[in-house]
Amino acid sequence: MKTMKMKTNNRGLLSLSKTFFALFLIITVSACNYQQTEQKETSEVKEEMQELKEETRELAQEIRESTFEQKEETKSKVENRLEELGEELEDYKVEVLDKMEEVPEEIRSSYDEAEEKLAELNADMEEWGDASEENWEEFKIKVSDNFRDFQDKLEELLDKK
Repeated sequence: MKTMKMKTNNRGLLSLSKTFFALFLIITVSACNYQQTEQKETSEVKEEMQELKEETRELAQEIRESTFEQKEETKSKVENRLEELGEELEDYKVEVLDKMEEVPEEIRSSYDEAEEKLAELNADMEEWGDASEENWEEFKIKVSDNFRDFQDKLEELLDKK
């Protein structure tokens, strides 16, 4: 009788051990999958930021080459792109910076500087309508240079991460 009870207890312990082992495997696999997904999302955001940097360079060149007659058309493109840039920069913050336990100061500083440059570009849009044919060349060089500065800040941000 005692032997039968011990066998039953051993089977119960063995079954319980198997259950705990299965739970441990499930938790471990889930954690690995979560980490891989998180790394993939971070990688995708970095790729998007790299594309953003390239597109910013192209837009800066387009601004520099635009004529006064193309002023409104160029402004429309720039405004649309600035909206996208703001969204992409916010995505970077949410998908990368906010997921870091502690953001190194140099990365935080580069991000803040990129935000400041974006704010300068938005301020340029406020002045766009005031640009005259006489000061168009000077104005578009200023805006183009601000885009290049923004691009430099994106590059710094990508290099530090």
